[in-house]
Amino acid sequence: MNIKQLKNNEQGLVAIVVTLIIMLVLTLIVTGFAQLARREQREALDRQLASQALYAAESGVNAAEAAVNQDQIDGNTDNYSKCGDFENSPNGVLSKDIVNENERPTCILVKKDVPELKYQNVQTNKSTIAPITQKDKGPIENLTISWQNADGANQILNQTVNGAGNIVTGNPFTPAGDWNTPNQHVGVMRIDLVPVNNLTPSVLREGMFTAFLIPTINGTGVIGYSAGATTANQGIKVAAKCNGASRKKCAVRIEGLKIPGQTTYYLRMKSIYNVSDVVVCPSQGFGCDEDASLVGAQAEIDVTAKAADVLKRVQVRINTDLNASGTTTIPEYTLDSAESICKLLDVTPTTTTDYCGTVTP
Repeated sequence: MNIKQLKNNEQGLVAIVVTLIIMLVLTLIVTGFAQLARREQREALDRQLASQALYAAESGVNAAEAAVNQDQIDGNTDNYSKCGDFENSPNGVLSKDIVNENERPTCILVKKDVPELKYQNVQTNKSTIAPITQKDKGPIENLTISWQNADGANQILNQTVNGAGNIVTGNPFTPAGDWNTPNQHVGVMRIDLVPVNNLTPSVLREGMFTAFLIPTINGTGVIGYSAGATTANQGIKVAAKCNGASRKKCAVRIEGLKIPGQTTYYLRMKSIYNVSDVVVCPSQGFGCDEDASLVGAQAEIDVTAKAADVLKRVQVRINTDLNASGTTTIPEYTLDSAESICKLLDVTPTTTTDYCGTVTP
């Protein structure tokens, strides 16, 4: 036997090595595709579970809102906190038809006393109404109203005030085209603050605070309730503080609301020139940082829900007052007509004289 020939006979070794390398590469490719497929499958499942968890959370929000509305009718202002089994929850916060093992809410929190009221998109052609009642019906001393443009463009029209707080430059009621040139400026807020305890004609006449809150460069933003709550001063123009120290761009603090027997006010707001986002709170300053809360106007609903191992959390703010939520319709004016109306009438048993003519029944 030729030993040298046996030692040098290595034919096929390269083919084996190449085959092993190819098999290794193919294995890596297949493994990679398998990992991608599993990842895509898991992502698709997560998206499906996330949608299911979101729907479960929204169901919890809807059920909680219905319970809050019923509580408002019943006069129940207690907060609500529940996690786990909801089938026996008070006021039917959750019913059995939205509770199942796979996707369901896990926690529902309802806070009916909030430190501030938040209103988005206060319109220029429709009023937003809010009850102002402090928790435990304690007296309200000061009320801060801050606002800015809903679209975030917060330019201030060039208006300044003197030492007495009166606007001395700029016309606070210019045409809309002039107000918004060249930039989008913060609009004017028209407010009516009405005390509703012991409501009488004299209280309405002498107690309603009607004011136009004007954005200014150097206004103090402070006004006394008595300054605008008289017949002579209704419709007073107030120079707002617009240095960003408040929750929104501009703010006005109304002081002196602590009046014997008055614990609840109704606030009517309408934006002029531009739609506004508004925050209302009881506060000694402009930052809504007082240890006080309001009830009967809004509630915060916080719902956490799960679908398998995926969790979703939804937080919403709802209006609990029927007037503010749009359940009831409050007219913008006492009387609305497309024709001229005589406001002074003489009425006798047989005729009515309206100074536009005599009508005989």
